[in-house]
Amino acid sequence: MIEGLSMDMTIKQAIASLPLGGGKAGICLEKGFHYTLQDHARMNKAFVIEFDKVNMLGPRIYSTASDLGTSEFDCDIIAKEYVAVHETELGSKRGVATGKSVEEFGNPARKKATGRGGLIAARKMLSLLGDKESERTIAIDGFGNVGQPCFELALEYGFKPVAVSNIDGGLHNPHGLDVEKVLNYFREHKTFDGYKEADAIANEEILSIQCDILFPASTENRLTARTAGGVRARFVGELANGPTTEEGERILLDNGVIIFPDVLLNAGGVIISWRELNVNKEHDRHLVETSEEEATSNALLQNIMRFNTEKVFETAVKEHLNMRDAAWHVALSRLVPRLQKKHLLYL
Repeated sequence: MIEGLSMDMTIKQAIASLPLGGGKAGICLEKGFHYTLQDHARMNKAFVIEFDKVNMLGPRIYSTASDLGTSEFDCDIIAKEYVAVHETELGSKRGVATGKSVEEFGNPARKKATGRGGLIAARKMLSLLGDKESERTIAIDGFGNVGQPCFELALEYGFKPVAVSNIDGGLHNPHGLDVEKVLNYFREHKTFDGYKEADAIANEEILSIQCDILFPASTENRLTARTAGGVRARFVGELANGPTTEEGERILLDNGVIIFPDVLLNAGGVIISWRELNVNKEHDRHLVETSEEEATSNALLQNIMRFNTEKVFETAVKEHLNMRDAAWHVALSRLVPRLQKKHLLYL
């Protein structure tokens, strides 16, 4: 087990103005090994039992959410196990995990929230920068919980996907990919291999595709001293956590690439998790129709993402900072007074 406090998560919560601390926990697994759903269930149950023993888990202590290598299934198991352990206690316990399936009291907007939030923020940032392109091309590195919804929703927000990839490789068509056809093919075959209406590309090739925005949406450390120099996008929108190393960032900035930082761009998931957590605390489930809750949640997501993107942009201009430094400036300006008020920080 690994557990602790992630500073990037704390900063992300502060930018989103959410009263969450930034805890981060996970289970270390063997890379490349195939774990079955039964394996996931056993590990998640053990996770709940061990963390609960030391009072480090609960809706008002530490609420978990889906991340790399996990899904709604994992979140459902954690919530069910925690509820079973605490079944004799008063009050709802389902908020111990967010990102659950709708059937298990999850928020219907959660699955697509990170990808949707990133598109909302990127579109707003481009508008603030005065970018007048009517059709902006994008490449998406990663096709999991974040990259796939980003690809699926891209056209809705005025972006045209020209490339997409996962760990096994991807597709490129400079004239644009047919979103519906690619999604249907991938869902049926679980791979891009064999798709006829685009050129096949290797996993790393997507980083150097000519486009307006490159969205790294897979793993950390994708844009490094070795790979950042090949980036031909005008903007990099960090949908993954930590996809750019310090050396990679210096190269990108020196080459005139503007980076939309992860702590701003991928906050959509935690924003909707916060709504799910609060609804679960009070009522277990949403008290309206699923479609109405989804619409309400997406409207909330849009308002928060747009507001905070504008705040980061204004700070960057006023303080003469790049976007990442501006995002941290905004976060710390909100975080420090709260820590001082709680007597956790003295300056």
